[in-house]
Amino acid sequence: MDIIIENPTELHTLTNRRARRGVERVTLVIPGAEEEALRRTERAINRGLHACGCETGAVFLVAGAVLLAGRALLDPNQMEWASPPTWWGAGLVLFTATLLGKMVGLVWAEWQFRAAINRFPEVTDSEH
Repeated sequence: MDIIIENPTELHTLTNRRARRGVERVTLVIPGAEEEALRRTERAINRGLHACGCETGAVFLVAGAVLLAGRALLDPNQMEWASPPTWWGAGLVLFTATLLGKMVGLVWAEWQFRAAINRFPEVTDSEH
């Protein structure tokens, strides 16, 4: 569902996750506000609506793989590559890194989303 926001009070309701359930796109229509600032805020809000943490999860996955490869290269005798515990351990490290990255990405996206909403009054006050 697309929604049109016409004042800061309407927008602040989106800080509640339940209130934004089903919202696909937000359009800001504020009479007298600077158009460029509105579009910038609108882009940040819409980006936050669809954030899932996947990019950060992927970065953490790659970082975990690099760390595992680095450990194997620095001390190859310590790693028994043929043993199942080594593979399970490596898989657990990569899974944990990815999950941690996804959680960090979600928290970061939520913070950016709320920051965009909190900047909203500045967009409207700059013209008045």
